[in-house]
Amino acid sequence: MLTNCSKYALRNEPLSTWFTTLRLSHRFTLPSITSFALSQLTLHPSTHHLSLVSRIKLYMDNAVPPQYLIPLFAELCALPKILSMDEVKALHPDLMMRVMMVREKVRTGDHGLSGLRAEDVEDVVREVFEIDT
Repeated sequence: MLTNCSKYALRNEPLSTWFTTLRLSHRFTLPSITSFALSQLTLHPSTHHLSLVSRIKLYMDNAVPPQYLIPLFAELCALPKILSMDEVKALHPDLMMRVMMVREKVRTGDHGLSGLRAEDVEDVVREVFEIDT
């Protein structure tokens, strides 16, 4: 079992390497490798060029723990623009409905929220998505 993956960090690897590592670690149930791949994806400069929906889909397809998804969903729900049709199609209808619910709660202040901070939106995401962390 790999216990200290950080000493193997390969910062110059292309993003696709970490996508593949994440997929394989999920397929073969290797949690330490999954954590390592997620840390590399989080640190990789190209990750932030991917759309939020692409990152969410990648993480959902590979059963990534909720603590990685909550900030992405919060960011998606707090966007001031409407999602594109392609983004809507990429998400499962149940997920899209929950995104819309969070967006509406945030937009209308239906949570006693005013002057929202990222943590506030994350709390609404946890509630609507029924995530206990």
